[in-house]
Amino acid sequence: MLLGLGIVLGFASIGFLFWLLFLCAVYAAPPFVAAMACTTLYDHGVLSGVHAILAGLAAGVMVLAFGQAILASSRDPALRVAVSLLLALPAALTGFGTTLGFCGMGDMSAIPAYLFATFGALCVGGARVVAAFAPSSPHNQRVAGWSPSTKASAARSVHIAGMNPAPDQ
Repeated sequence: MLLGLGIVLGFASIGFLFWLLFLCAVYAAPPFVAAMACTTLYDHGVLSGVHAILAGLAAGVMVLAFGQAILASSRDPALRVAVSLLLALPAALTGFGTTLGFCGMGDMSAIPAYLFATFGALCVGGARVVAAFAPSSPHNQRVAGWSPSTKASAARSVHIAGMNPAPDQ
């Protein structure tokens, strides 16, 4: 009984850790920008250690805030696609590296490892693109201008998605 419970809880905890790693990889752009800004400012002697860390954190927060604001308020599909791809690129690189690292833990040759890593990059990058385009909460839907209670808002959201040439208002 306890052996079975230990096995089940072990698999559940491994699954939870993989889910947490995947979730962190999907939102990889702000920490990536924060780390790069901090490292660049410190290595070039522009700021001291604490100041470089604070500037890096501010850069990461700005990337997240500006990216979400552009995605929520922009009506231009080309701009939305460009911003979502810029946010998805670090996520895809993180998925590639993570999957390649897990493949390296086992005894796998190079070709299947890189195939699995490419699949991991596509999964994580695709999840970031979907997360960028899909409103996840009622607050995000109101910010994006979508409210299910009015016909004009629904027509505007259809127009934003590019399915209707002109909304009825």
